[in-house]
Formats: sequence, structure tokens, C-alpha cells
Amino acid sequence: MSPRVGQSGPGGHGRGQTSVWVDSGMRDGLFGSVIVSPGGRIVRAFLLHGNHSVERRYEGTAEVRTVIACWAAIIRSMQEDRRA
Repeated sequence: MSPRVGQSGPGGHGRGQTSVWVDSGMRDGLFGSVIVSPGGRIVRAFLLHGNHSVERRYEGTAEVRTVIACWAAIIRSMQEDRRA
């Protein structure tokens, strides 16, 4: 995954919050934005699971971390398959 900090994000994130853009770099990978509080806590994420998918909203640190960890494992597996 290639996270980068954005200046703005989806409507509705609060004062002082930062949007971190996530892009797996793969057509069928994970991409979107993760909203982080000024203290560094994950607030929510707006993520798409591959091209032509519906944007999904995830709330809270645990839920967002779980989704990203699962997708990271899938992406690693896909990259290993391409190398073989």
C-alpha cells in the first residue's frame, strides 16, 4: 500500500482531522482515504475494494485496521503469485 497525506478529503471530516490516501497500486486492490484525528487516532475510512466497486465506510480504529490488514494479506498473496 502507498499511503500519502492529503490536504482535503471526503466531506464531513472535522476540524484538524487529516485524510490519508491509500492506494494498493493494483486494479483489483484497495484504495480510498482514512480520516485521522489530530492525535493520530483513526476515526473512519472511505474505501473501495477494487475498480467499479461501491465505496464503503468503516468506523473506528479496530474496524479500519482489520479491513486494511486483510487487504494487505490479499495483495501480498497476489504479488507473490505474479512473481512465481
